[in-house]
Amino acid sequence: MERLREAIEQVINLELQEEKNSSREDLSLFIDSLYVFDENGLLIYSKNFGESKLEPELVSGFFSAIQSFTNNMMNDQEKLQEIALKEWKLLFKNLINEKIIIMIITRKNMEWESKKILERISSDIDYVLKNTNLSVKMLSNFLNKYIEEVLQKRLLHS
Repeated sequence: MERLREAIEQVINLELQEEKNSSREDLSLFIDSLYVFDENGLLIYSKNFGESKLEPELVSGFFSAIQSFTNNMMNDQEKLQEIALKEWKLLFKNLINEKIIIMIITRKNMEWESKKILERISSDIDYVLKNTNLSVKMLSNFLNKYIEEVLQKRLLHS
């Protein structure tokens, strides 16, 4: 009877581990949308992971207006880092001398994990832009491949 109980616990633990691993692989659990803008607020890249029905052009216009407003209101040292709504958070990260801005839309209850993902994405993009000949114009094609082929694996090993 004792061995049966141990075997059952072992199977349950394996299933819990598989659930944990598979949930880390599914970015839609943490991120609803990812947007990358240039310094003028023009949309370079967008990807929906969740059920977002936001139009990328609408988000780009919204971001441009916010960026213009915050640039006039804040000094150069202060950069917009997040916007909190009732259930959602918009997280921002500036790269390569403020020329690229990454924005993630996430649910508030997933903010901590989403911030880690944003840091990983921004670190990887920053490294690639600084250490290769990749131009901002080619960033969209790079991001398609990066999101599909690299990011999931990088998050599992971080």
